[in-house]
Amino acid sequence: MFVLSQDRLTMDIEASTLSLMLQLLETDPELRNPDKEIDLILKDPALCAMQDKHREKVYQLCEEMQQKGHAKHLKLDNINTGILAMETLLSLTSRKAGEWFKEEMRTLRGLDRIADTVTSSAQMLTPDENEIISHPTDVQLDKIRKIDRCLRVIENITHMNPENQEYLMHYKNSSLIYAAVNLMKLLKSHLLEQKPVELDISVNEEAAPKSNKEESPILSCLLNLLKILSNITYKIGLDDSQFPPEEGLMDHILMLILQVPRAVPCEKRFDLLVLSLGLMINLVEYCPDNSAKFIEMYGLGSFDTVNDGYEMPASEAFVELMLSRLDAAKLSEEQADELLNSQEEKQAASIEKKDIETAVDDLEETLMKTLQKAGKHMEHSIIAAYIVILLGCVALKNPDFIDILKDYVPDGNLDVMVEVLKKFKSFVTLTGSVGNRELVSIQSVIQILESS
Repeated sequence: MFVLSQDRLTMDIEASTLSLMLQLLETDPELRNPDKEIDLILKDPALCAMQDKHREKVYQLCEEMQQKGHAKHLKLDNINTGILAMETLLSLTSRKAGEWFKEEMRTLRGLDRIADTVTSSAQMLTPDENEIISHPTDVQLDKIRKIDRCLRVIENITHMNPENQEYLMHYKNSSLIYAAVNLMKLLKSHLLEQKPVELDISVNEEAAPKSNKEESPILSCLLNLLKILSNITYKIGLDDSQFPPEEGLMDHILMLILQVPRAVPCEKRFDLLVLSLGLMINLVEYCPDNSAKFIEMYGLGSFDTVNDGYEMPASEAFVELMLSRLDAAKLSEEQADELLNSQEEKQAASIEKKDIETAVDDLEETLMKTLQKAGKHMEHSIIAAYIVILLGCVALKNPDFIDILKDYVPDGNLDVMVEVLKKFKSFVTLTGSVGNRELVSIQSVIQILESS
């Protein structure tokens, strides 16, 4: 089963196979006392020789697979039935999971096992909750990779599945939620410590930090944490007051939006911002207490604004970030237009010289650059729209918040926010990328902003 799980063409497994995998998980020596089995083998030379023969065969197969680029997460010096079963489960369930599979994972307690693996691995990552991982050891990186893979599975089996979302929200007194928040704090602190800001990255994205092998699993783990928390809180209110003061989920998300992007490679910055904003929207939309807290929150100014690093109301920092994204979108649009205009002139000159090959090459290069600029324009616009949705959701619960927003936008005019959201609504309606619930929420925000 482990060998088959490494085949990217393997079809979905059946319920009976999943049940077997979950039963085999219990053979992991960490979950039981294997003394009796060991004694039995040691007393019987034939059993001992057979055990060694099977183990050697499995080792050779796994080594051969790794040489071909498969089973990269498997540690050859630590192989047993339980570990192979877990690796099989993680490999199979990290792909698209059908509804029956999501149901079986919960009812057969597979979801329990994976959630427990995340919480136990998180606890072993740093014995001291206040410790910051400045330079992670190989052991710590292995733990982070294992957590990351488990999170991918949880993300898949909680996506659009209310039963699994509800189950994990309350499983063992929300143990997974607490573990996720502690992990978020740990990974966030590591990223911020590694990358001090020396310039305005939004202006010169070429100078943004580049990812490396050490930070790639850390960032991947952080993004998957945001995904599962977004899934779990999709329609379920999560009261931030259940966390310790100044250590709540909303406080960490605030830093992820306003400061951590400076420490993230430019190609991952959009993912971090959209996932963080989406989670914050869930928190304020489904819990009135969270909306009230948001209004009172303070944080550092956004990483790419003139007030970077200065303490200010969180809502003001978000408005500044929105305006900076709109400026960046406008700049990208102007650069794309400039590229196309310059290309027309170059192409005309090349054709006049009958250098058709050069004209074609120039056109391809210009089109690629223009598409990149158009993509950046869209990313900046989407981030701005998410911020407007967030602020609008707070206003829906607290109408007086509108007056606060007017103090932060140019000339006290909310039209710029309405325009951003109307364009975004047209885009998501055209692409069908959101459901009816989201469209209703967007329209509600547009209405409260227009009527203010």
